[in-house]
Amino acid sequence: MCAVGLAFVGVVPVAAAEPDAVDVASQVVPSEVADATVDEHALDVAVRAGDIAVTVPSDAEDGIDLFLPGPDDFTIGLPFAGEAALASTDAGISFDNGNGSSTVPLVKDDGVVQLLTTIADADAPTSYSYPLDLPDGAVLTLTSDGGAEVINGNGVVIATVDAPWAVDANGNAVATHYEVSGDTLTQVVAFTTTTAFPVVADPKLTSTWWNRTVYFNRADTKKFALGTGAVGTWVSWFPGVTTTVMGRILQVNAALFGIYWGNGQCGKLVAYALGSYPVPQQYGGSEAGGYCK
Repeated sequence: MCAVGLAFVGVVPVAAAEPDAVDVASQVVPSEVADATVDEHALDVAVRAGDIAVTVPSDAEDGIDLFLPGPDDFTIGLPFAGEAALASTDAGISFDNGNGSSTVPLVKDDGVVQLLTTIADADAPTSYSYPLDLPDGAVLTLTSDGGAEVINGNGVVIATVDAPWAVDANGNAVATHYEVSGDTLTQVVAFTTTTAFPVVADPKLTSTWWNRTVYFNRADTKKFALGTGAVGTWVSWFPGVTTTVMGRILQVNAALFGIYWGNGQCGKLVAYALGSYPVPQQYGGSEAGGYCK
């Protein structure tokens, strides 16, 4: 099972007349656009990116479809999709939201799907919502670093959302944050009278098949510490790691999980590359949707 990561970008151009949204993004955050392209030839076609496949729609209301190796495919809805109209230029494609903002979908070779929102001026919306059509049992939750995660019914992270950022035309940070309501992730960008336009706030969808996290609740953390956990179940979450190796990981790290449990916290295993040995880390609080209970 692969995990996918999410983040979002908003751009505000200087001129009253709206230039091409892709060109605006290229000027404000050139490094974000340089290695990513989506044009009219890729619309409505599943494009493989890293270990996932991505379909960018010609109709914004269809959303961005993500096809993962496991059973946890899902769709990312686009902001103001009901009013958005497709726009295509030599620079790429975008969706004009009809309210002074546009959405530019980009697919990168390493599995990153990036959604750049260009905002025409300070009168445009400051909130951009991405409704997620999630698998049964999956939940969307904010993380302690300001990002978000999608966790399936087995407690496995299938999508990660980078902490949001926003930068104005002078390179100064602009206050921004995510809000979660049910399965909808909203980025709020707080312009001020001193904000220099354009502003860029980043939502980026990143395939993180090389960074797989499995969370353990309090009961399973204690089982890990006592060496009574189901090795066969846990090994299935880390392709390339054998039952023997997982058993050794549990044995070596049992004391750490005992410390986590004693601290009133929980443990998680994180694999940073496909087939690599997962490493233990402590977590608690609101992380993983409050799964540590």
